[in-house]
Amino acid sequence: MEQKDKNPLNDPVKYLKGVGPYWEKLLKKLDITEIGDIFFHIPRLYVDRSTILKIDDTKIGENATILGEIISFESRRSRRRMEMQTALVRDDSGGIIILQWFKQPYLKKILKKGHTIMASGEVTLYKGKQMVHPDFEIMGEEESRRLHTGRIVPIYPLTEGMFQKRLRKIIDNGITLYLDYLEETLPPWLTEEENLLAIKEAIYKIHRPDTFEEISQAKTRLIFEELFYLEILLALRKKRLKIQKSNITIKEQGELARKFSEILDFKLTNDQKKVVKEIRDDFLSGMPMHRMLQGDVGSGKTVVSIIASLLIIESGYQVALMAPTEILAEQHYLNLRNTLDTIGARNALLIGNVKPREKKAIYDALAHGEIDLIFGTHALIEDVVQFKNLGLVIIDEQHRFGVLQRAKLLEKGETPHFLVMTATPIPRTLSMTLYGDLDISTIRQMPPGRKEIVTRWTGEKNRKKLYDFIGEKIQEGEQCFIIYPLVEESEKMDLKAATEMYHHLKESVFKTEGVGLLHGRMKTEEKEAVMKAFRKKEIMLLVATTVIEVGIDMPEATIMVIEHPERFGLAQLHQMRGRVGRGKKKSYCILLSPGRISDEARERLKTIQSTRDGFKIA
Repeated sequence: MEQKDKNPLNDPVKYLKGVGPYWEKLLKKLDITEIGDIFFHIPRLYVDRSTILKIDDTKIGENATILGEIISFESRRSRRRMEMQTALVRDDSGGIIILQWFKQPYLKKILKKGHTIMASGEVTLYKGKQMVHPDFEIMGEEESRRLHTGRIVPIYPLTEGMFQKRLRKIIDNGITLYLDYLEETLPPWLTEEENLLAIKEAIYKIHRPDTFEEISQAKTRLIFEELFYLEILLALRKKRLKIQKSNITIKEQGELARKFSEILDFKLTNDQKKVVKEIRDDFLSGMPMHRMLQGDVGSGKTVVSIIASLLIIESGYQVALMAPTEILAEQHYLNLRNTLDTIGARNALLIGNVKPREKKAIYDALAHGEIDLIFGTHALIEDVVQFKNLGLVIIDEQHRFGVLQRAKLLEKGETPHFLVMTATPIPRTLSMTLYGDLDISTIRQMPPGRKEIVTRWTGEKNRKKLYDFIGEKIQEGEQCFIIYPLVEESEKMDLKAATEMYHHLKESVFKTEGVGLLHGRMKTEEKEAVMKAFRKKEIMLLVATTVIEVGIDMPEATIMVIEHPERFGLAQLHQMRGRVGRGKKKSYCILLSPGRISDEARERLKTIQSTRDGFKIA
């Protein structure tokens, strides 16, 4: 019997030219284990280096690509004993620029006088025009194609230990050697009807684009394919769910839910009442509920989820509420435990830093049905956690959890009801695509009494005025957040900037007001200590990274300053703004951006300034 040729795309990635054992381990962290996976490691952005400028035409402070001859090269140590490599480059028009590197001794073997070099980087001024650590390529007679300069250059997501040039070369090798083995995955009639590129052409153009239009065409093809198969999967899943039966039924009267509603110091909005009815109808249907509850920041989703929980608890079942962070899980618990205790709903908190003895007591109580409602994080999905009678699983900010984590919690009961909540409003068409297996409930109305949040977009020139304003508000007992972005590829620099700003504010600007720092690399205990101090008003101004995007409920926090807002997406900006305006005082969100930002970022900031409606933003 003739054996079918094996497809090399299924071979381990270590066999791809340029990889080797070390890079095989690095690529595994990016879920690239086979040669074929390399095609679908999509660039996160592109830098246009296709236009080559004369050196004299380059502008200080702007990125440029130049082409010229190396007229001298030296490697030496500075007065501070730092190794430096310097190339002097002249182009055809006589313009001269210095290319400078630090601690790159290998360049001595590569850069020689007389070589033609193409370099891309930011042009700065120091003893004439210079570029520090530019990307470059030597232009030889046999140069077939440029990878790092002289074209639209892809910038890929990295993991620690990787660098762009090497990964770009590996992916390029994959395209050259193996793209022909990639088989079409969509039927021809569909690609023709939707005017889509063939898969080979899409992969080629996503990694080796000649124009930004080609990038757009390639992305359209890849996104379409992903959503096409997702739709099929979700349709099959929804069909399967509809034939499942649930033995978890509820009592009609709902005494616990009624008592809880009476204790609240506000009345439910019409939207909240509507969603409670939808959930109750699901519980009475005889099938397991699979429902998403979406509502803007502060719209009252948690209250609805607790009413749903009490309907289940009163009928003799348990409820698990899983949150993405310990801060958020603890906040739910602290905000609700007294009210739940008052009406007789036994509750507990299970997070990573609970003491071992307390954990064991919680495990035993859950297994014997002595806890009705457990708040927690992913600690709830550990094998040691067993329920006597799990009837409802609630997941808050569900996009923070993987499918397997959700499934593992659901498996702890016999077809329990399932409610997921999100404060990131999703457009209807997108929600049908991404969450086609869930019924969707929406809360649009905000509870009465919420004060407005004034959003202002301003620049560096108003920083002093802003600090004066913050100082006045702190004197009046109000609290403030200052948020810094943390971006993967520049995380160390970003963290340094946030830390330096914290020290500057603490030591020079707000010396007596109490300034704190919160970032993702802190240990859980450190984060909790900072949050406790903020709750007690020992800290009045908190410098933080985006760890506060989800989950902080501080009624006295009335000012949110977002540094470099152009580096955040609309949903993130809206989420962060929602951390203030939760009390009875007027609140402010200040977007503090540098002078020059892209047109796209400018549109985002205009949008966030002009509306508070999360659904409009979505």
